[in-house]
Amino acid sequence: MAGRGVWSRKLLGGLMLVFLLGCAGVAWRERSTLLSWFYIHNLTRAPQDNRERWVSRVANLGETAIPGLFDCLGQSDSRVCDNARAALERMTQEWGSDHAPTVDLALRLAREFARFSPAGQRQALQLAAGWFTEPSGDVRSLVSPCSRLVGEAAGTTDAEVQTSALELCGILLSRPDSSEVLRRPGQDLIRAALHDNTVDNRLRAIRLTLHPDMADLLEQVVALLSDESPL
Repeated sequence: MAGRGVWSRKLLGGLMLVFLLGCAGVAWRERSTLLSWFYIHNLTRAPQDNRERWVSRVANLGETAIPGLFDCLGQSDSRVCDNARAALERMTQEWGSDHAPTVDLALRLAREFARFSPAGQRQALQLAAGWFTEPSGDVRSLVSPCSRLVGEAAGTTDAEVQTSALELCGILLSRPDSSEVLRRPGQDLIRAALHDNTVDNRLRAIRLTLHPDMADLLEQVVALLSDESPL
């Protein structure tokens, strides 16, 4: 009987330990959620010349902060979107361009691009362009997800978003490893930009058709040149 009593106390103690560990895990997750909300809330309100502290704090949260930052990219306030981009940029600088979290972020940007506001879409495209112009590692693994991002931007009607998308497309076209993955999304974007209301975007699109992978669009350029409307 005494042995059974000891065994019961040990079992009860073990169950209590599991329960306490579970509670500690929940409390830690709740703490991370609250910190994420608090830091991002302050980041959204910070002026550009005084946001560094909040950019660093949000970036230190890592992937936990990404859903909240994506919500920021859905807002119409350009300052909020710019601050969110700054935090995402800091994260990827610390991770490195060739690390899995950065590649996963690029894929998530492409998947959720449609729900971002025009201001958020511009920041997402400029963030991606920065990975190639100021790389923090081997960027080959980013070519495919960023090509998908170009394709997602093809349906935009916002001229400034289209400008950022064309700039990213041009950066990717300059890379020899982009031919296969960029051809279709790049052509979709350029085809749309050839009929954009802004002359500058139409001219950018025409220049990009000179790339061998975009040569299929030259007939549309010829038709555009014969149009009576100015380029």
